[in-house]
Amino acid sequence: MYPNRDSGGYVREAFNRSCKKLGVKKLGLYLLHFPFPDTYIDCWKEFEKLYKEGLVDAIGVCNCEVHHLQTIMETCEIVPFVDQVECHPYLAQDDLLAFGKEHGIQIEAYSPFARNLPDLIYNPILKGIAKTKGKNVHQVILRWDFQRDVIAIPKASSMQRIEQNCDIFDFTLSDEEMSRIQSLNKGFRIRFNPDTVDYADL
Repeated sequence: MYPNRDSGGYVREAFNRSCKKLGVKKLGLYLLHFPFPDTYIDCWKEFEKLYKEGLVDAIGVCNCEVHHLQTIMETCEIVPFVDQVECHPYLAQDDLLAFGKEHGIQIEAYSPFARNLPDLIYNPILKGIAKTKGKNVHQVILRWDFQRDVIAIPKASSMQRIEQNCDIFDFTLSDEEMSRIQSLNKGFRIRFNPDTVDYADL
């Protein structure tokens, strides 16, 4: 992931440094960390060069809203493969998901559990569905993501939790259950809003 505070001229240097640390010559996926207003378009053009040279299998962005993606698509050649954003039942990202599906951009969710926010993890709707399914709330959220075609990246502190997070393919959420989870959406963020953040804080 490239932390694009600097201009596009540093992309290749950062890429080479990442490859050296990882002990590889190419990357499967390289992401632009944040749409810094003065740099993200220039940086994306450098990402395109890496992709065209075969040094990266896929390039993507993080924390981009629809209008950021539209700007990239208006000025650049390659549509991002991925947009990694904060996404959980309190921030469903419906507009972004719809835009991504329309243009072939895979939405990837970080903080799918809102950093284990108690208000979310102990939400009665989620707890009720989890009890019905014989699962935990985390598994219900991950299944909700899966059925929405969102790739979730959950953080886990133990092998048991990793195994639990993977154990979501032996049940299905009904349309009514999906709607009940969707009703929790209130546009609540635990991280930075790319449209309002003070970029000096990043």
